[in-house]
Amino acid sequence: MPDSNIGGFIGQYKPSGTSPSGIYTLQAVYNQIAASKWPGQPSLDASPPYETGNSNGQYDNSGKKGYWNNEKGFIVSDEDIFTTSSRRWDQTSGGGDAFRSSQSATLFSSIPATLWWVYVVVIGGGGGGDGNGNGDGGGGGGWAWAKLDLRNYSGASMTCTTGKGGNQYGNGGSTTFAINGTTVLSAGGGLHFGSGGTGGSGSVTSHASVIRSLTKQGGAGKNNAQGGTGGTGGGGGGPSNGFGGNANRPFGGAGAGNDGGGFKGGGTQTTVYSSSIYQDPDRNNAVWITQNQAHSAVNSFSFFNGSSASNWNDGKDGRNTTGSPVVQAGTFGSGGGGSGSGSGYGGGPGAVIVWWS
Repeated sequence: MPDSNIGGFIGQYKPSGTSPSGIYTLQAVYNQIAASKWPGQPSLDASPPYETGNSNGQYDNSGKKGYWNNEKGFIVSDEDIFTTSSRRWDQTSGGGDAFRSSQSATLFSSIPATLWWVYVVVIGGGGGGDGNGNGDGGGGGGWAWAKLDLRNYSGASMTCTTGKGGNQYGNGGSTTFAINGTTVLSAGGGLHFGSGGTGGSGSVTSHASVIRSLTKQGGAGKNNAQGGTGGTGGGGGGPSNGFGGNANRPFGGAGAGNDGGGFKGGGTQTTVYSSSIYQDPDRNNAVWITQNQAHSAVNSFSFFNGSSASNWNDGKDGRNTTGSPVVQAGTFGSGGGGSGSGSGYGGGPGAVIVWWS
């Protein structure tokens, strides 16, 4: 089919069964037509054969990235998530000021020719809670996902930077994912309540690699109310009903509960993994993530020892005593809960998760 005829086939080959928030560029449509029309072009329906050579649970200290998905995936977040040996995933354990650093990583200095496409999730850092009055919650980090066609990007670099979780009274940091230095996905950090308490926003650019995408704002941090629901959960605010907000997107952490006026429980991860919004039309509408697969990204790291697929990214419970330990807000992008003891809970760290099968 000559290049001059490509335009007439755009409507015919535009992927079906996708959500309204899907993004389609002319280049992405062209790539799909090319894959179906010219023999020898790698397709977007088969899993790329490239393997990292690193098994689940391994952490590259120099490269600042973890490995998962049976040698077909990376995960990047605060380094403490991968290197701490004590059990911290549960809802009552403390973390002090740990798990609140940004992290930069080079996933590929040169994208392999056998890596045809990838899925990417980015999550911004959660906003920290505070101790004003009975405490106010921080907003959850933004969330974004995209499937990227890499067939024209062999040899390009793939890099990312994750946002830090907000300190007490602090905002979460932004997370970015880039190809050859150009940002493709980003997720803003959640704000602490004094800066508005809003959840961060997710964004996917019109980069030519983008086939389809989804975004979701993080839940809002609250005063005297349960944290808001979003791609990540917002932190709860006291004194009444200050439970953590729920998270409803894959890998997003739920918000922490408040401890002012009686401690409240953390939020819950409520993603419906069978939803049609998680289907990939290129792969016969198979979902691009399952609950067990999401858990497999972290369960080989000692931080998550003893966790399960249904609870690993639930929010932290508010403390039932004052003073130490100060509890950080769960996992990726969780909003910190308020604290009546004058402190507050730190926000969860941002993250980048990449996989290709």
